[in-house]
Amino acid sequence: PPPARLPIVFAALAAVYMSSSLSSRVGHHLVIWVVAAPLLAAGVSLLSAAAAVYVVASMALLLLQRWLAAGGLRDLAGVVTLALRRFRQWRLAHPGLVPLEDAARLTGAGNKALRLGEMAALGVPVPRGVVLSSTFLRDLDTMPARQRSRCLNRVWHHLGAAALAVRSSAVGEDGAAHSFAGVFETRLDVGRAGFEAAVLAVRQSFADPRATPYAVGEVVGNVLVQPMVRARFAGVLFTEDPASAGAVLLEYVEGSGDALVSGRVQPASCRYGRVTGQHLSGPVPPFDPSPLLALARIIERHYGAAQDIEWAMADRGFVILQS
Repeated sequence: PPPARLPIVFAALAAVYMSSSLSSRVGHHLVIWVVAAPLLAAGVSLLSAAAAVYVVASMALLLLQRWLAAGGLRDLAGVVTLALRRFRQWRLAHPGLVPLEDAARLTGAGNKALRLGEMAALGVPVPRGVVLSSTFLRDLDTMPARQRSRCLNRVWHHLGAAALAVRSSAVGEDGAAHSFAGVFETRLDVGRAGFEAAVLAVRQSFADPRATPYAVGEVVGNVLVQPMVRARFAGVLFTEDPASAGAVLLEYVEGSGDALVSGRVQPASCRYGRVTGQHLSGPVPPFDPSPLLALARIIERHYGAAQDIEWAMADRGFVILQS
Protein backbone atom coordinates (compact mmCIF):
# COMPACT_ATOMS: atom_id res chain seq x y z
CA PRO A 1 0.00 0.00 0.00
CA PRO A 2 1.15 3.62 -0.55
CA PRO A 3 2.38 5.78 2.34
CA ALA A 4 -0.55 7.49 4.06
CA ARG A 5 0.52 10.94 2.86
CA LEU A 6 0.29 10.13 -0.87
CA PRO A 7 -3.52 9.71 -1.08
CA ILE A 8 -3.99 12.94 0.90
CA VAL A 9 -1.52 14.81 -1.34
CA PHE A 10 -3.26 13.51 -4.48
CA ALA A 11 -6.68 14.43 -3.17
CA ALA A 12 -5.52 17.96 -2.28
CA LEU A 13 -3.87 18.49 -5.68
CA ALA A 14 -6.93 17.18 -7.52
CA ALA A 15 -9.26 19.37 -5.44
CA VAL A 16 -7.13 22.45 -6.20
CA TYR A 17 -7.19 21.60 -9.91
CA MET A 18 -10.95 21.10 -9.98
CA SER A 19 -11.65 24.20 -7.91
CA SER A 20 -9.52 26.38 -10.19
CA SER A 21 -10.70 24.81 -13.46
CA LEU A 22 -14.24 23.60 -13.23
CA SER A 23 -16.30 25.87 -11.02
CA SER A 24 -16.64 29.32 -9.48
CA ARG A 25 -19.62 28.63 -7.18
CA VAL A 26 -19.17 28.24 -3.44
CA GLY A 27 -21.44 25.20 -3.34
CA HIS A 28 -19.42 23.42 -5.98
CA HIS A 29 -16.21 24.11 -4.04
CA LEU A 30 -17.75 22.55 -0.95
CA VAL A 31 -18.72 19.43 -2.88
CA ILE A 32 -15.21 19.15 -4.34
CA TRP A 33 -13.43 19.48 -0.98
CA VAL A 34 -15.96 17.70 1.29
CA VAL A 35 -17.09 14.87 -0.99
CA ALA A 36 -14.80 14.43 -3.99
CA ALA A 37 -11.45 14.88 -2.21
CA PRO A 38 -12.07 12.15 0.44
CA LEU A 39 -13.34 9.74 -2.24
CA LEU A 40 -10.22 10.36 -4.34
CA ALA A 41 -7.99 9.82 -1.32
CA ALA A 42 -9.77 6.54 -0.57
CA GLY A 43 -9.38 5.42 -4.16
CA VAL A 44 -5.65 6.16 -4.29
CA SER A 45 -5.14 4.33 -0.99
CA LEU A 46 -6.16 1.12 -2.79
CA LEU A 47 -3.31 1.48 -5.30
CA SER A 48 0.20 0.16 -4.99
CA ALA A 49 2.88 2.54 -3.76
CA ALA A 50 4.35 2.87 -7.28
CA ALA A 51 0.97 3.63 -8.83
CA ALA A 52 0.21 6.19 -6.12
CA VAL A 53 3.50 7.98 -6.76
CA TYR A 54 2.68 8.00 -10.50
CA VAL A 55 -0.78 9.55 -10.11
CA VAL A 56 0.47 12.15 -7.61
CA ALA A 57 3.29 13.15 -9.99
CA SER A 58 0.85 13.29 -12.91
CA MET A 59 -1.55 15.53 -11.00
CA ALA A 60 1.31 17.81 -9.91
CA LEU A 61 2.45 18.15 -13.53
CA LEU A 62 -1.12 18.87 -14.62
CA LEU A 63 -1.36 21.66 -12.07
CA LEU A 64 2.04 23.05 -13.18
CA GLN A 65 0.87 23.02 -16.82
CA ARG A 66 -2.29 24.92 -15.89
CA TRP A 67 -0.29 27.44 -13.83
CA LEU A 68 2.08 28.10 -16.74
CA ALA A 69 -0.79 28.41 -19.24
CA ALA A 70 -2.50 30.93 -16.97
CA GLY A 71 0.59 33.18 -16.92
CA GLY A 72 1.99 32.00 -13.62
CA LEU A 73 5.58 32.78 -14.59
CA ARG A 74 4.61 36.31 -15.55
CA ASP A 75 2.79 36.79 -12.25
CA LEU A 76 5.75 35.34 -10.34
CA ALA A 77 8.12 37.68 -12.17
CA GLY A 78 5.90 40.61 -11.19
CA VAL A 79 5.93 39.56 -7.53
CA VAL A 80 9.72 39.16 -7.57
CA THR A 81 10.16 42.55 -9.27
CA LEU A 82 7.94 44.24 -6.69
CA ALA A 83 9.79 42.53 -3.84
CA LEU A 84 13.16 43.65 -5.24
CA ARG A 85 11.89 47.20 -5.65
CA ARG A 86 10.70 47.33 -2.04
CA PHE A 87 13.96 45.81 -0.84
CA ARG A 88 15.98 48.45 -2.69
CA GLN A 89 13.79 51.19 -1.23
CA TRP A 90 14.22 49.74 2.26
CA ARG A 91 17.98 49.73 1.80
CA LEU A 92 17.94 53.41 0.82
CA ALA A 93 16.25 54.33 4.13
CA HIS A 94 14.27 57.36 2.88
CA PRO A 95 11.18 57.49 0.62
CA GLY A 96 12.67 60.48 -1.22
CA LEU A 97 15.57 58.37 -2.48
CA VAL A 98 14.32 56.71 -5.67
CA PRO A 99 16.28 54.08 -7.67
CA LEU A 100 16.22 54.58 -11.43
CA GLU A 101 14.76 51.08 -11.76
CA ASP A 102 11.56 52.39 -10.13
CA ALA A 103 10.49 54.36 -13.21
CA ALA A 104 6.88 54.69 -12.01
CA ARG A 105 8.01 56.95 -9.15
CA LEU A 106 10.12 59.27 -11.32
CA THR A 107 7.33 61.37 -12.85
CA GLY A 108 8.28 64.42 -10.77
CA ALA A 109 12.03 63.84 -10.91
CA GLY A 110 12.83 65.78 -14.08
CA ASN A 111 13.13 64.62 -17.69
CA LYS A 112 16.70 63.38 -17.34
CA ALA A 113 15.97 60.91 -14.56
CA LEU A 114 12.52 59.98 -15.88
CA ARG A 115 13.80 59.14 -19.34
CA LEU A 116 16.75 57.17 -18.02
CA GLY A 117 14.34 55.14 -15.90
CA GLU A 118 12.03 54.59 -18.87
CA MET A 119 14.90 53.53 -21.11
CA ALA A 120 16.20 51.13 -18.48
CA ALA A 121 12.71 49.58 -18.37
CA LEU A 122 12.92 49.12 -22.16
CA GLY A 123 16.14 47.16 -21.74
CA VAL A 124 18.39 49.98 -22.96
CA PRO A 125 21.76 49.84 -21.13
CA VAL A 126 21.72 52.72 -18.64
CA PRO A 127 24.06 53.08 -15.65
CA ARG A 128 22.39 52.34 -12.34
CA GLY A 129 21.33 55.41 -10.43
CA VAL A 130 19.51 56.96 -7.51
CA VAL A 131 17.47 60.15 -7.62
CA LEU A 132 17.71 62.41 -4.60
CA SER A 133 14.26 63.92 -4.95
CA SER A 134 13.32 67.48 -4.06
CA THR A 135 11.55 66.04 -0.99
CA PHE A 136 14.74 64.37 0.20
CA LEU A 137 16.80 67.50 -0.50
CA ARG A 138 14.43 69.58 1.65
CA ASP A 139 14.67 67.03 4.46
CA LEU A 140 18.45 67.03 4.13
CA ASP A 141 18.55 70.56 5.59
CA THR A 142 16.91 69.53 8.84
CA MET A 143 18.50 66.10 9.31
CA PRO A 144 20.95 65.61 12.16
CA ALA A 145 24.47 65.11 10.84
CA ARG A 146 24.45 61.42 11.75
CA GLN A 147 21.20 60.71 9.87
CA ARG A 148 22.39 62.71 6.86
CA SER A 149 25.62 60.71 6.74
CA ARG A 150 23.68 57.44 7.06
CA CYS A 151 21.36 58.30 4.15
CA LEU A 152 24.21 59.32 1.86
CA ASN A 153 26.14 56.19 2.89
CA ARG A 154 23.15 54.10 1.82
CA VAL A 155 23.16 55.76 -1.61
CA TRP A 156 26.91 55.27 -1.94
CA HIS A 157 26.79 51.57 -1.02
CA HIS A 158 23.67 50.99 -3.11
CA LEU A 159 25.58 52.10 -6.22
CA GLY A 160 28.74 50.29 -5.13
CA ALA A 161 31.05 52.66 -6.97
CA ALA A 162 34.49 54.09 -6.27
CA ALA A 163 33.49 57.33 -7.98
CA LEU A 164 30.14 58.89 -8.82
CA ALA A 165 28.66 61.38 -11.25
CA VAL A 166 26.36 63.88 -9.50
CA ARG A 167 24.07 65.69 -11.94
CA SER A 168 20.94 67.80 -11.94
CA SER A 169 17.52 66.55 -12.99
CA ALA A 170 15.22 69.53 -12.55
CA VAL A 171 11.61 69.65 -13.63
CA GLY A 172 11.60 71.28 -17.08
CA GLU A 173 15.29 70.53 -17.70
CA ASP A 174 16.19 68.71 -20.95
CA GLY A 175 12.70 69.27 -22.29
CA ALA A 176 11.43 70.22 -25.73
CA ALA A 177 11.13 73.90 -24.77
CA HIS A 178 14.25 74.45 -22.62
CA SER A 179 17.39 72.45 -21.89
CA PHE A 180 18.99 74.63 -19.17
CA ALA A 181 22.29 73.56 -20.76
CA GLY A 182 25.26 74.74 -18.71
CA VAL A 183 23.06 76.37 -16.06
CA PHE A 184 23.01 73.68 -13.39
CA GLU A 185 26.06 72.20 -11.72
CA THR A 186 27.56 68.79 -12.55
CA ARG A 187 30.23 67.09 -10.47
CA LEU A 188 32.18 64.12 -11.85
CA ASP A 189 34.57 61.61 -10.28
CA VAL A 190 33.13 62.31 -6.84
CA GLY A 191 34.60 60.27 -4.00
CA ARG A 192 32.83 59.46 -0.75
CA ALA A 193 34.58 62.29 1.11
CA GLY A 194 33.24 64.87 -1.36
CA PHE A 195 29.83 63.30 -1.95
CA GLU A 196 27.80 65.53 0.36
CA ALA A 197 29.51 68.69 -0.92
CA ALA A 198 28.79 67.66 -4.53
CA VAL A 199 25.10 67.07 -3.76
CA LEU A 200 24.82 70.48 -2.08
CA ALA A 201 26.65 72.21 -4.96
CA VAL A 202 24.24 70.77 -7.53
CA ARG A 203 21.30 71.64 -5.34
CA GLN A 204 22.44 75.24 -4.86
CA SER A 205 22.77 75.66 -8.63
CA PHE A 206 18.97 75.37 -8.93
CA ALA A 207 18.83 78.90 -7.50
CA ASP A 208 21.25 80.22 -10.16
CA PRO A 209 19.91 83.50 -11.63
CA ARG A 210 20.65 82.14 -15.11
CA ALA A 211 17.77 79.67 -14.67
CA THR A 212 15.21 82.44 -14.07
CA PRO A 213 14.47 83.25 -17.74
CA TYR A 214 13.60 79.60 -18.43
CA ALA A 215 11.76 78.58 -15.27
CA VAL A 216 8.10 79.16 -14.54
CA GLY A 217 8.16 79.83 -10.80
CA GLU A 218 10.68 78.17 -8.51
CA VAL A 219 12.90 75.50 -10.06
CA VAL A 220 11.98 72.09 -8.65
CA GLY A 221 15.34 70.39 -8.53
CA ASN A 222 16.34 66.77 -8.08
CA VAL A 223 19.86 65.35 -8.00
CA LEU A 224 20.76 62.28 -10.05
CA VAL A 225 23.62 60.13 -8.79
CA GLN A 226 25.20 57.41 -10.95
CA PRO A 227 28.49 55.50 -11.07
CA MET A 228 31.12 57.11 -13.27
CA VAL A 229 31.46 55.40 -16.64
CA ARG A 230 35.10 54.84 -17.62
CA ALA A 231 34.57 55.61 -21.27
CA ARG A 232 36.89 54.67 -24.10
CA PHE A 233 34.82 56.89 -26.39
CA ALA A 234 31.83 59.14 -25.75
CA GLY A 235 29.71 61.63 -27.60
CA VAL A 236 26.32 62.69 -28.86
CA LEU A 237 24.16 60.98 -31.46
CA PHE A 238 21.45 62.95 -33.27
CA THR A 239 18.94 60.43 -34.64
CA GLU A 240 18.07 63.05 -37.25
CA ASP A 241 20.91 65.25 -38.44
CA PRO A 242 19.76 68.90 -38.13
CA ALA A 243 21.38 69.58 -41.51
CA SER A 244 20.18 66.42 -43.31
CA ALA A 245 16.84 64.79 -42.56
CA GLY A 246 17.87 61.44 -44.02
CA ALA A 247 20.99 61.00 -41.90
CA VAL A 248 22.06 60.21 -38.36
CA LEU A 249 24.82 62.49 -37.04
CA LEU A 250 27.37 60.84 -34.76
CA GLU A 251 29.84 62.99 -32.81
CA TYR A 252 32.49 61.42 -30.63
CA VAL A 253 35.67 62.07 -28.68
CA GLU A 254 38.13 59.75 -27.04
CA GLY A 255 37.55 59.32 -23.30
CA SER A 256 34.81 61.10 -21.35
CA GLY A 257 32.22 63.14 -23.23
CA ASP A 258 32.09 65.94 -20.66
CA ALA A 259 34.47 68.14 -22.62
CA LEU A 260 32.40 67.61 -25.78
CA VAL A 261 29.05 68.45 -24.13
CA SER A 262 30.51 71.57 -22.52
CA GLY A 263 32.01 72.68 -25.85
CA ARG A 264 35.65 72.57 -24.72
CA VAL A 265 36.77 70.20 -27.49
CA GLN A 266 35.86 69.71 -31.11
CA PRO A 267 34.48 66.23 -31.82
CA ALA A 268 34.95 64.01 -34.83
CA SER A 269 31.72 63.81 -36.83
CA CYS A 270 30.31 61.28 -39.26
CA ARG A 271 26.94 60.47 -40.77
CA TYR A 272 24.97 57.28 -41.26
CA GLY A 273 21.75 56.55 -43.13
CA ARG A 274 18.68 56.76 -40.89
CA VAL A 275 17.12 53.73 -42.58
CA THR A 276 20.08 51.77 -43.95
CA GLY A 277 22.57 52.44 -41.17
CA GLN A 278 25.29 52.68 -43.81
CA HIS A 279 28.21 55.08 -43.47
CA LEU A 280 27.56 58.19 -45.57
CA SER A 281 30.30 60.69 -44.79
CA GLY A 282 33.00 61.72 -42.36
CA PRO A 283 35.77 59.61 -40.83
CA VAL A 284 35.04 55.98 -40.02
CA PRO A 285 35.02 55.73 -36.19
CA PRO A 286 37.63 53.53 -34.49
CA PHE A 287 34.76 51.43 -33.10
CA ASP A 288 31.69 49.68 -34.52
CA PRO A 289 28.73 52.08 -34.09
CA SER A 290 26.05 49.60 -35.24
CA PRO A 291 24.96 48.60 -31.68
CA LEU A 292 24.64 52.29 -30.81
CA LEU A 293 22.58 52.97 -33.94
CA ALA A 294 20.28 50.08 -33.00
CA LEU A 295 19.79 51.51 -29.50
CA ALA A 296 19.06 54.94 -30.99
CA ARG A 297 16.31 53.45 -33.16
CA ILE A 298 14.71 51.82 -30.10
CA ILE A 299 14.79 55.10 -28.17
CA GLU A 300 13.46 57.18 -31.05
CA ARG A 301 10.67 54.68 -31.70
CA HIS A 302 9.67 54.73 -28.03
CA TYR A 303 9.49 58.53 -27.78
CA GLY A 304 8.07 59.04 -31.26
CA ALA A 305 10.43 61.87 -32.18
CA ALA A 306 14.05 62.52 -33.15
CA GLN A 307 16.40 62.36 -30.18
CA ASP A 308 19.72 63.89 -29.10
CA ILE A 309 21.41 61.05 -27.22
CA GLU A 310 24.45 61.31 -24.98
CA TRP A 311 26.33 58.01 -24.95
CA ALA A 312 29.54 56.41 -23.80
CA MET A 313 31.40 53.30 -24.86
CA ALA A 314 32.98 51.39 -21.98
CA ASP A 315 34.71 48.01 -21.93
CA ARG A 316 31.36 46.18 -21.86
CA GLY A 317 29.81 48.13 -24.70
CA PHE A 318 27.62 51.21 -25.15
CA VAL A 319 25.63 52.87 -22.37
CA ILE A 320 23.14 55.71 -22.67
CA LEU A 321 23.69 58.72 -20.40
CA GLN A 322 20.81 60.94 -21.49
CA SER A 323 18.25 61.42 -24.25
